[in-house]
Amino acid sequence: MSFVLTQAECTKYKDELGIKDCYDGSDGGSNNRQDEDKWAGAVKACHDIGLHLPSMETLAQIATLQYGVPIDVYEDVAFNQSTCDEHPTWHCKFPPSTAEYSSPVSTFYGLYWSSREGSAAFAYRRHFNTSSNSAYYGNCRYLTFYALCLGD
Repeated sequence: MSFVLTQAECTKYKDELGIKDCYDGSDGGSNNRQDEDKWAGAVKACHDIGLHLPSMETLAQIATLQYGVPIDVYEDVAFNQSTCDEHPTWHCKFPPSTAEYSSPVSTFYGLYWSSREGSAAFAYRRHFNTSSNSAYYGNCRYLTFYALCLGD
């Protein structure tokens, strides 16, 4: 399910939700949905059920548990040599084999919003992926990512 707030809706709810700025489509990207703030929509969706998006620190902790190797908050990680070679700025780490390690958490693979707002155009997220064998972070408020709503 996709959650979206228009700029007008974001402006209406931003103080209640703790949002600093609302996306207005002026980031210069090729976004055709100029008035869609999907991160703000995720913030509101979690807020409406009494929950919140996870911090980048929490997402890094989940990634560490998921993959069985320490992953820092703003670290891009490749889990095989070919992916590491394709992304020379990423760290290459080798998690334990599934025979040696069973993750205590289970996340769907994909892109998850964090609670960290970068600017009106950006909010941070973390990617959990085994098909490309990577865990990385990035940002962009107008794309569709998962909302992992957490309690205190």
